[in-house]
Amino acid sequence: MKIKKYLAYDMKEACQLIRQDLGPDAVIINTRQVRQKGILGFMRARMVEVTAAVDEVAAQEAPVQKAKEMELDNDKVGREMQEMKELLQQIIAREHKATGGKAPMKVSKYVEFDSAAEFRRILDELDLLPEVEKKIQEAFSKHELDQCKSRNHIKDKLTEKLADFFIPVTNANQKSNILAFIGPTGVGKTTTIAKLAANFALYHGLKIALITIDTYRIGAVAQLKTYGDIIGVTVEAVMTPHELREAVKNHKHCDLILVDTAGRSSKNSEQIAELKTFLDAIRPLEIYLVLDVNTKNKDLISIVEKYSVLKYSKLVFTKADETYSLGSILNVVDATELPVAYVTNGQNVPDDIIPGEPAGLAKLIIEEVE
Repeated sequence: MKIKKYLAYDMKEACQLIRQDLGPDAVIINTRQVRQKGILGFMRARMVEVTAAVDEVAAQEAPVQKAKEMELDNDKVGREMQEMKELLQQIIAREHKATGGKAPMKVSKYVEFDSAAEFRRILDELDLLPEVEKKIQEAFSKHELDQCKSRNHIKDKLTEKLADFFIPVTNANQKSNILAFIGPTGVGKTTTIAKLAANFALYHGLKIALITIDTYRIGAVAQLKTYGDIIGVTVEAVMTPHELREAVKNHKHCDLILVDTAGRSSKNSEQIAELKTFLDAIRPLEIYLVLDVNTKNKDLISIVEKYSVLKYSKLVFTKADETYSLGSILNVVDATELPVAYVTNGQNVPDDIIPGEPAGLAKLIIEEVE
């Protein structure tokens, strides 16, 4: 008799593994739910552990038809088979009693990989808004899903499809060398600006100027000046729209001017209006809305709507290293129809920042799906 344990995402997959390994005559004698360990033991999907058994000779016959090549004494085989069956019946009887009389389940001979169900499970893990999930489903034909024979196959195909959901940042939609970064408090605007300044100055040799109007937050100016001193970039703090306009004029010889702004609650229309007076003073410019990917979907959609009066043209997502689901990026892109310029995934300056290239974004999102 042959007894083995199998680990799978669901019973259908487990039955398929058992049938392929032990053959159609195998029986399931025990099942239980388990959770695989992930980083620090958290956030891993639940799986099912299945114990199955089969007569040893039957297990050998099913996959490879070895019994036809064996010439064994019929009486000896008969005795061994009888002993195996009796032992198997004893094990089944014990399991039958332990499970309250529930009979073991016979393994189906025709269990196949359910690509449609697996596809839905992957979309559920992305935590998408209903309208976004529907668009992704519509991008797949039934034939395409039927051709997928594993979870990884579906993820690869989904990565290809998601790349088409993103708009690349190009020279055509990047019309100014003045970049202002706006967004709620605590999303990481200043750190993002420091990363970009360091990359452009150190790796591309561009002349950079940093201007901050974030004089409300204690230490904000000092933080930015510290970054500026390290990478050799000029930092200037301004208090009024007029001072901001003059500072931009003073640095017009620079290849790139990065403007840091104070965090503003999307619920506070007066603060948003005040910020608008600063930005209107230096138009034309590119305005980047910075968002934390860990923010709830409902709040993200509210933020992008309230900030729309500032006419931002690019998106930046931060703290991608702090979540297991990046579907919020897709939700915001669908709501705004704007390019993603950058995604940050850590606090290290000048590292931990990724350009928003469509194929790279799609891969980043799907890689987080277990």
